[in-house]
Amino acid sequence: MNQYQKLVDNLTKLNLDNMAASIADYRQQVNDNQISFSEALLELTDNEIAYQQQKSLKRRIKRARFPIIKLLSDFDYQFQPSINQ
Repeated sequence: MNQYQKLVDNLTKLNLDNMAASIADYRQQVNDNQISFSEALLELTDNEIAYQQQKSLKRRIKRARFPIIKLLSDFDYQFQPSINQ
């Protein structure tokens, strides 16, 4: 097993699935000198953090068992004009 495959396996074992899925693209960009290694690593970790936060939010919403999911952007302020936007 080569180092790259071991890295992907390690990322998967660490539950960094988003990083494992997108590392090939960043590896290619680094090899083509489009971005530096540190830039690629920073983007990979930023994307993984955002992915983990989104996954956590979805899990908490599901666990809360809301009957309907509503966003503030969906609120009809004309229906209730006394509320300040």
